[in-house]
This record gives sequence, structure tokens and C-alpha cells, in this order.
Amino acid sequence: MEELAKKGRIYEYTKCTLIDMSNKVMEHIPSKYNAVREGVRTVMGGKVLEYEAKTIKREGIAEGREKGIKDTVIILKNLDIPQETILAKIQEQYHLSIEDSKKYL
Repeated sequence: MEELAKKGRIYEYTKCTLIDMSNKVMEHIPSKYNAVREGVRTVMGGKVLEYEAKTIKREGIAEGREKGIKDTVIILKNLDIPQETILAKIQEQYHLSIEDSKKYL
């Protein structure tokens, strides 16, 4: 699954969902073998999923921020705000460098 995620064939969210579902199935199959169940939970449980969830959250925040900046620029352009003002405003609002802000124009 890791390879599929790296190649972009599945999204991180899908990967996490599959891992979570697999863990639930594995947890029930060896129900009479407590040590095996605990081993599966330790290896595939909360630590892996928590890390994956954090990755997904960070990626979502970054995507949302990117969209917010682009939408802000579109609105300001539609209001006929000069490019210099747009650059200054998005640098200030989103704490961007001059180089980073220019890519949104």
C-alpha cells in the first residue's frame, strides 16, 4: 500500500482507511489468541494510524491554505486592485516571501 501511495495511485486517506479496516478484521480473526491480537494492535494500531492521520491533516491544511490564497488573489484582481497591492496584501495576510507571493499572480 505504501508503494501505491508513493506512486499516487491511492491517496493517503484511502491508505489510512484500508489500514484501519484491515486492523479491525485482523483483530477479530485471532480472537482466541490474545497475544497475537495484541501484537497486531501494537504493530498496526494507533501509532501508525495517528501518524497517517496527522499527515492527512497537514496536507489538508496546506491545500486549504493554497486555495484560500488563490481565491483571495482572484477576488482582488476582479476588484481591479493593482498587482503591487495584491502582492503586499497576500504577503502580509499569509506571511509569504516576495518570491512565494509572486507565483500567485
